[in-house]
Amino acid sequence: MGMFDKEPNFGETFKEGDRFVLTAVEYVGTIQTREGPAEKSSFTIVSRSHPEEAIRYSVLGIGFANQAKRAKGSDFPQVVEFITEATGTGDNRVKLVAPVNVDPRAFLNGDDGPTLDATATQRVKEGADDLGF
Repeated sequence: MGMFDKEPNFGETFKEGDRFVLTAVEYVGTIQTREGPAEKSSFTIVSRSHPEEAIRYSVLGIGFANQAKRAKGSDFPQVVEFITEATGTGDNRVKLVAPVNVDPRAFLNGDDGPTLDATATQRVKEGADDLGF
């Protein structure tokens, strides 16, 4: 991506239930949108549709932003699932990513991993390649 290229929009590419390999996360800050202020982050993702390339996406949402603020280098790479959770306030929901207990390379090769376990974590980094896993 060049300095004049715009990051693709996460919400236009991924939907709830999608899984992908998250390789990096960065909190950007609050930006102004047509609907008002929004928390912006950037997710660097490797997916089955582009398994040999990490693509950086623009991501909006307070749930994603809170996760980005807490992210550490040791959190990556991690297969995750895009989920939403009830906030406990009316019908409001927050967008998040939840870890999936499957090796990133195995995932890209077709192993979907187990049904989502929001408490699952895994740090398998043996045999790292150009993508870092």
